[in-house]
Amino acid sequence: MTNDEQRDDSKRDDDDKCDDDGLAADGPFFSTAEVAAYLGVHEKQIYRLMKRGGLPGTRVTGKWLFPKALIDRFIIDSARGDNNSADSARAIVIAGDDDPLTEAIAATWSTVDARPLARVPATMEHGLLLFARGVVDGVVVEHAADGCRGSVDRQLRRVLGPLVDARELVRVRLGRRDVGVVGRDRYGLEALTDRRVVVREIGVASRTLVEHHLLRAGADPAVLLRHPTARHHRAALEQVVADDVDAAIAPIAEARAMGLQGTVLATLELSLLVTRTVAERELKHLGVVVGGTVASILGRTPCIDLTGVGTITAIA
Repeated sequence: MTNDEQRDDSKRDDDDKCDDDGLAADGPFFSTAEVAAYLGVHEKQIYRLMKRGGLPGTRVTGKWLFPKALIDRFIIDSARGDNNSADSARAIVIAGDDDPLTEAIAATWSTVDARPLARVPATMEHGLLLFARGVVDGVVVEHAADGCRGSVDRQLRRVLGPLVDARELVRVRLGRRDVGVVGRDRYGLEALTDRRVVVREIGVASRTLVEHHLLRAGADPAVLLRHPTARHHRAALEQVVADDVDAAIAPIAEARAMGLQGTVLATLELSLLVTRTVAERELKHLGVVVGGTVASILGRTPCIDLTGVGTITAIA
């Protein structure tokens, strides 16, 4: 093998590298493994989706490549249900983490006379990127409920920049939920030093609050780097149920619904980031839906506080 060929092979290896959560570090395309991780499905399902003609991909020198921008559009179109219908084009598309509250809102939204509501799974960071590009109409944002609203607003301005004022963005309150260390047994923060614990990615609110608790306890937050990460709370909990890890940092309500125990660390507030126009015109029924049907669904799921749902707050 010549030096040039060795360099080419080395470059191909670098191009195939992914970051910690299985996604491509950069570049405009996903590989098959990367798009499977991105969509949260098995690689075999990717080939099934392509055979149906829905998943956009192209074969180059024997490898399947998936344009990231088209994959995002595929997610949104799938959420709307019918890519070609006029009604689906009018749906309000919300990006957010998997959790019982947003799932219940999406499932019961059809009970009110309003535009359809579609939900697509995404981390807050990815959701903000989709929102900035105009792919989705809103994003579920999560932050500590104990007087830290200024910090989340600073984060939103840092990510979205002039869009905050240009689009007159607001946060619409959805509710609050307790987050902590969950597992088959009851653990505290000490689990991070002597147990296998799955945590969320850097920048996610639940991980940030754990970092703060570790600092208060005189511990080094860098200990989190030793643990595996999950893209969604549900994925983290499924690893606990499967005994792949001992514990996870996740919502207490979801953990209890799956038969796990939990120790509360803090309360996080969930809000929906949208334009003021969408908040006032399209989400005016939010309080009715959540206070009625959603509240009855979540009645079996403790640790979710729906007080003040629908309250609109301008970005500071």
